[in-house]
Amino acid sequence: MGHPTVMLYNTGGATQAFGSLHRAICDRINQGEELPDAEALLNKIELCTTEKWAKTFGLPEIMMMKELAERAPQLFRRTIVTCEPRPRLVDG
Repeated sequence: MGHPTVMLYNTGGATQAFGSLHRAICDRINQGEELPDAEALLNKIELCTTEKWAKTFGLPEIMMMKELAERAPQLFRRTIVTCEPRPRLVDG
């Protein structure tokens, strides 16, 4: 729908899976290279859980993200972002 989305990387769960997929695709876009095939992207997905949904995460999600990246690569990079939360250091 074009709404900006921020995914917190290294937080586990579905966000980790989609974030790792997004980063793998953006790396190729940023390098001006062709998008990798689904099998190569499948190897880039970071699944950090044994929950049921993780067993079915794969080809449909890859194809959805890849199609969006092919149709609108700049929108894909600017509207969807991942950021890595860092712990705040507290004195004391």
